[in-house]
Amino acid sequence: MAYLYIIKDPSKALTLTKRGGCACYRFNTIREYLHDEHWKCHDESSRDAKIRRWRFGEDNRDKVNKTILLVGETGSGKTTLLNTIINHMIGVKFEDKVWFEITEEEGENQYICQTSAVTVYEVHVETLQTSLTIIDTPGYGDTRGADHDKTIADHLGELIESYVGIDRIDAVGLVVKASQNQLADIQRCINSVLSFFGRDMKDNIVILITHSDGLPPTNALNSIKNAKIKCATEVDGEPVHFLFNNRQCEPHEENQAKHYKRFWSLGDESTEGFFEFIQRVTEKSLKMTGNVLKKRIQLEACLRDLTANINKVSEEENELKKMNDIVINDKAKLDNNERFTFKTRETKMKKVPIKYHFALCDEEATCCDVCEKNCHFPGCTFVDNLYWCTVMSQGKCTVCGCSYNKHTKENKLYMPVTEEDMKTNEDLKREYQDVLEKNVGLQHNIDGKLTEKRQQISQLLENAYKVIIDLDKIALHQEYLNTYVDFDVLITKLSENNQHDKAQKLKEIKDRAQADKDPKEFGGKSVLNL
Repeated sequence: MAYLYIIKDPSKALTLTKRGGCACYRFNTIREYLHDEHWKCHDESSRDAKIRRWRFGEDNRDKVNKTILLVGETGSGKTTLLNTIINHMIGVKFEDKVWFEITEEEGENQYICQTSAVTVYEVHVETLQTSLTIIDTPGYGDTRGADHDKTIADHLGELIESYVGIDRIDAVGLVVKASQNQLADIQRCINSVLSFFGRDMKDNIVILITHSDGLPPTNALNSIKNAKIKCATEVDGEPVHFLFNNRQCEPHEENQAKHYKRFWSLGDESTEGFFEFIQRVTEKSLKMTGNVLKKRIQLEACLRDLTANINKVSEEENELKKMNDIVINDKAKLDNNERFTFKTRETKMKKVPIKYHFALCDEEATCCDVCEKNCHFPGCTFVDNLYWCTVMSQGKCTVCGCSYNKHTKENKLYMPVTEEDMKTNEDLKREYQDVLEKNVGLQHNIDGKLTEKRQQISQLLENAYKVIIDLDKIALHQEYLNTYVDFDVLITKLSENNQHDKAQKLKEIKDRAQADKDPKEFGGKSVLNL
């Protein structure tokens, strides 16, 4: 039996989960959860874990380690594929009539399986010269939509950014079912995934086709090519791909053995080819990919603040115009000191517990207590020293510009609270005495009162523009920009500020992002230059 010669003490390292013609064993792993930038083995933290690690064997830094990231939509067969790779690694043959699994058994921790938790599987076998790390992401493109996909990207970013995270990767496997032959199906699953990688990752991305019968997956490959999926290619332009059946570990009758042996051989040969690809290709640092994810977070925070400021300026402008109308319409009453009242509305930022407004009660936010802004929310985790917060750059916040030590991180955030108040003609006189003495309206005073806030909007526009330009340069795919950036609003605001060159640049990026999303609308040609 294979496990007798690859594992020093099988009785302690393995658990028999299924008897029969093909016995199934599960690796007894050390389960850890990434919390506060440390791996911790606390079971009570597992329910809310965002990043977890299942580790088998003792890590040996002297050994070569290969790291694979698997991504694919829900139901694509990633779990069986992951176990297939591990069985091949440890040398299991069909004749051994044994199957090893590192993934959790069906029904175990199903709450976690339904969340966006990212799992890092590590296999360190004493008798092997190479160790293996497989990063398994939850299903993309399912009914939970784009926000769920973005959350997974956020968690991967946290894994990359953490001190105990992953800094290099050998291959990214895009898991696609052989039956997927519709362009929309391929794009829905993969485009969001590609958008958080740096452009330097292209030649390390391969297609892993599951549920295959071993014949050429013509429809799936044609869909991938038509969708302009950016991945490693052969000399003839064909996407680098490997076929897997996903049924090799099923129980079967003796007279069916030859069919299941063929399934096994298909997976064995494909995994061998996949490993040869990993040996051949140059591993990639995740520095650029980490920068893409960091820029995305900074852009989200900047756009959120920009929207809030635009809304606030609009509200304050409406209030000032209302005051102007009162001054004009009730001038006689003001001159005669005749008492009258009027209603005012003022929006203020107040810090409130997150759980009062969002379901994510365990989340924390990094807020500036000088500007009263939520500079990093949601997704602010791990770091205690805010100098290292994702939205900080060289000790300053990329959202508000204040020093990191002017910020606090807690389970609270600033929310706009609109308060109504009744005022009198005396209040109006006190507030606008100088203007009233000149016997003019308040209209000319509006621009002066809003100048500072309009300058803040201009700065936020500039910040957002710079980050979008950076993402356009370094991101492998533009799906993120196409989904989360309202280009029309930014283009309009830049044009209003007479920044027509920048507005035109954003329009070009918008067109390229749209071309990435639906190449058919652009004659099937991608205008994105790699």
